[in-house]
Amino acid sequence: MSRRPAIRARLRDAAEGFTLIEMIVALAILSISLGVLFGAFSQDMDRQRLNRAQLGARLLAQALLDQSAVSDAQTIGNRHGVAPDGLSWTVAAAPYGGPDDRKAWRAAPARVTATVEWSFDGCPHRVTLTTLRFLHKDEAP
Repeated sequence: MSRRPAIRARLRDAAEGFTLIEMIVALAILSISLGVLFGAFSQDMDRQRLNRAQLGARLLAQALLDQSAVSDAQTIGNRHGVAPDGLSWTVAAAPYGGPDDRKAWRAAPARVTATVEWSFDGCPHRVTLTTLRFLHKDEAP
């Protein structure tokens, strides 16, 4: 009878480990979880790059509008360009109001629109800001 407790103790020690199937299932669950986390972080990084590009475009558009406010050569028409970081921009100034309105007003209002365009992952994006500026009568058409 002294042999039975020793055999039971050995069987209990062997049963405390994990089987190969249990290890494979655990690794499969771990790999699926890591794949989901990696996908979430990857999407977050792409979203962060897009937000950074949008911020740069908005800042450029605002700077173009500010530049048009202090420029001595404010004229009706379009200007185009490309920023060093690849953002293409257009500033368009058009008369505001009808012909009778423009004759009656002391200053000549112009609608100034700054548009910045760029491509992100093959998709075109655009930011447009518009404001009203007053030109001197002799600078307006």
